[in-house]
Amino acid sequence: MKHEALKQNSKKGQTSKSVPCFMLHVSSRAGFTLIEMLVSISIFMVVMTVAAGSMVSIMDGNRKAQAIKSVMDNLSFALEGISKSARTGSGFSVSGSLPSNSFSYTDYKKNVISLSLGAVSDSLCPNGIKRVKVPVAGGTISECLTAKEVKLDTLGFSLADGDLVTIILNGTAGTKDKIKTPFFLQTSVARIGF
Repeated sequence: MKHEALKQNSKKGQTSKSVPCFMLHVSSRAGFTLIEMLVSISIFMVVMTVAAGSMVSIMDGNRKAQAIKSVMDNLSFALEGISKSARTGSGFSVSGSLPSNSFSYTDYKKNVISLSLGAVSDSLCPNGIKRVKVPVAGGTISECLTAKEVKLDTLGFSLADGDLVTIILNGTAGTKDKIKTPFFLQTSVARIGF
């Protein structure tokens, strides 16, 4: 009321005594109460905590999917290389009982190729597919066909009719415990007769 009277007096050109602002009547609905602020902040924090948890789960899932894709691409590339080389090779042989852990053949360039599971202590290829190539010209070339993220528990070879080899891979993909994923792959390679 006093506030409105002051406004009217100032419009008419009348001077009035200034009133300190703490004496002005302020509506009780002009802002939020402390309880309203606490409740809204609490609700906001709960929503943000749930959202942050969901984001962490999504990011972990994405990392796991990327690790699996990378490993499967690597394994597919390694198996395709083995298949392509063995398909045109000859003299398939496996050692030991079936499924064997070693497979040898002669490729189309007359190089002797041996495939086996790298030992854990092997600095070149721990728990991976190790290929040893003995070229016709002599010497030995050793290489690992799988990435370090691939840890094979089993690499087996089964030979049927001398021209068909089945390759069995069993292991885990990923380096961190959170994203490690087990896998089992099997493929067969038939020799193409020339």
